Amino acid sequence: MKLFSLILLFFTSVTQALTFSGGKDNMVHLISAEVLQRAYTKVGLNPKFDYMALQESLIQANSGRTDGEISRIRKITTKYPNLVEVPVVINYVEAISFSKDPLVKIEKWSDLESYKIAIVKGAKFIEKGTLGMDRVMAPGFIDAFELLQNNEVDLVVTAKATGLFMIYKYKYHNIKPVGSVLQRLDLFHFVNKKNVNLLPLITPVLKEMSLSGEIRYIRGAYLNKILGF
Repeated sequence: MKLFSLILLFFTSVTQALTFSGGKDNMVHLISAEVLQRAYTKVGLNPKFDYMALQESLIQANSGRTDGEISRIRKITTKYPNLVEVPVVINYVEAISFSKDPLVKIEKWSDLESYKIAIVKGAKFIEKGTLGMDRVMAPGFIDAFELLQNNEVDLVVTAKATGLFMIYKYKYHNIKPVGSVLQRLDLFHFVNKKNVNLLPLITPVLKEMSLSGEIRYIRGAYLNKILGF
């Protein structure tokens, strides 16, 4: 017990003011932040979360101006090598299309090829899935949905939870998800390499939360709290 206290004191002393970046209006990151808040609190730390443009979030985390990324897909380190994965799934993301036309049905990535679409810059797996298509790279989620609302694009392709959050928050009641989930990927928490000493502290906590079902419960409770389901 004494040894654990000394280890905790050491980690706390070098991570006094942790700030993790994420995407503004990104429901997926809001859920992940709830998980991280619970996890870090268990080891005596109280992280803060800085929400900004999705692409800028990666730049800030990779440069070390923030202490890491709230959650991203596993392959993100290919382009952002200063980020170190905490090897526990803390959330997941599902890409789906949103439209004002309820008759549109998008079942797979290739179905998007006949439409003009908006995606948010920095959503890397959606960038990959829509590569070569007629697309507008919006800086933020509100920008993407405004393009659709103003009939400048036919569809927005984004995370299902985030799209539903945008409809709820900004009252885009004429916009609905259309078709099937295009892809689902697990999400992981990442720290900047300067904070690699956090891994032996936070990894076992997140593993325990995953095994106990606590992470799944947090996601469900947060969705119910914000979106009512």
